[in-house]
Amino acid sequence: MGTSRNSAELKGVVFDVQRYSLGDGPGIRTTVFLKGCPLRCRWCQNPESISSEPEIAFDRERCIDDHSCQAACPRQAIAPGFGYRVDPGRCDRCGACVRACPSGALTTIGRRMTVDELLEIVLRDAAFYAESGGGVTLSGGEPTSQFAFAVALLKACKRAGIHTAIETSGFVGRDRLSRLLEWLDDVYYDLKVISPEQHRVFTGVDNAPILSNARWLSRSGAKVTFRVPLVPGMTMTEPNVAAMVSFIAALRVRQIDLCPYQSGWRRKLERVGPIQDSLAIAPPSSEQVQAVVAAFGAAGIEVRMSGDSS
Repeated sequence: MGTSRNSAELKGVVFDVQRYSLGDGPGIRTTVFLKGCPLRCRWCQNPESISSEPEIAFDRERCIDDHSCQAACPRQAIAPGFGYRVDPGRCDRCGACVRACPSGALTTIGRRMTVDELLEIVLRDAAFYAESGGGVTLSGGEPTSQFAFAVALLKACKRAGIHTAIETSGFVGRDRLSRLLEWLDDVYYDLKVISPEQHRVFTGVDNAPILSNARWLSRSGAKVTFRVPLVPGMTMTEPNVAAMVSFIAALRVRQIDLCPYQSGWRRKLERVGPIQDSLAIAPPSSEQVQAVVAAFGAAGIEVRMSGDSS
């Protein structure tokens, strides 16, 4: 089942397509990760998703330092040594260094794909979706930052009879969010920090539209699951947990997902370069997590644990 001509010509920047995913919605799913995000969360689990453009990643452990990449680069954007080697000010992401690298230490993150190209991948697992109640989930990054492409892909999936979901920060205009709901079965919505000042410190953006959209969604009749990342010293402070419990209780929500911080993203950060500071913190202890669970439980809010702490 194809798309319209206009949609077929539209391309999005995709950095991963994860088939047989079990953690991004009901059933067996294909998760499409779109590049680009307006937030700069200090704990971002997918730092390779922040830029909206394809990037060159460097894996120092695979590098044999034979200088082929330097010789191939037409813009002299490759530095010697085993630190992060690509100068983003010079690099135009032509991929010459990637093609020249004999060890696979240099790779391209993100490629431009059409809706039809993605739909062809998605449809390979249609039988699994039907049997398990699964489907397709758009993630990122912030998938609404590629709004036209996200809408076109969701439309194509729905027209093919596939269940659709999105993982979003909620930092999107209300009109766009409303348009997306026409093509969505499930919304997974992150709530990170309630204090406007602290939200700006930890994510770089104002949370007023996020909280406003959360209130609107809770009244809209949409099937929405609110998710809270648990990051020690940031989202897991006593004031923020108390404010989060109060905010979610006021939405009359009776179940949420908690997403404990994981430190594995630091390895990704080394590959994509100094786009943000690495956090020198450990994942929360079981005792810390249980304290948060108890705080929500006291307000009559059931908690599920999730692996995504973006």
